[in-house]
Amino acid sequence: MRAYVTLIAKQDTQKLLEAIPKDKLHRAMETYGMYDGIAEIRIPDSPQALSSLFSEVVNKINKAGGKCTTYAPAYERDEKGLPDIGKRHVYSFIDCDSTRMIEVQQSIIQIEDVNKADIVYGPFDIIADLVVKDMADLRRVTVQIERLDSVVRVSTLVPCVGL
Repeated sequence: MRAYVTLIAKQDTQKLLEAIPKDKLHRAMETYGMYDGIAEIRIPDSPQALSSLFSEVVNKINKAGGKCTTYAPAYERDEKGLPDIGKRHVYSFIDCDSTRMIEVQQSIIQIEDVNKADIVYGPFDIIADLVVKDMADLRRVTVQIERLDSVVRVSTLVPCVGL
């Protein structure tokens, strides 16, 4: 199971991201946008694992001066496994008509350069992992998502390095 932890840092974002145990971490980055950083964490598919995520990661980051929001998946899709050589992962947070989340998720995952899209619990409905080479690529993919029926808003976290 995947979980996403976003953070707002009062200090060095990279230092807070490094507090996440390496055995759980799939991907993490400092970002520009509504959050200072995001981490994608792999945990076993169980309520106990989600609970331990809070004790091992979220509480640790909060005690170190950051503020976290955790997004647990309600419905995960498999990753496409897109090659990322010369490209960067970018996360988009999508609000949509809640009665059509699965349809929107299926449409998003069909877009070129979308690696995965998960329906999540939290302030947003879907988190999508985009694999793009530059800002023009990011704009193209984001516009395609924004134009889907039932999509209300798309907020994207851009990596601080390399795009």
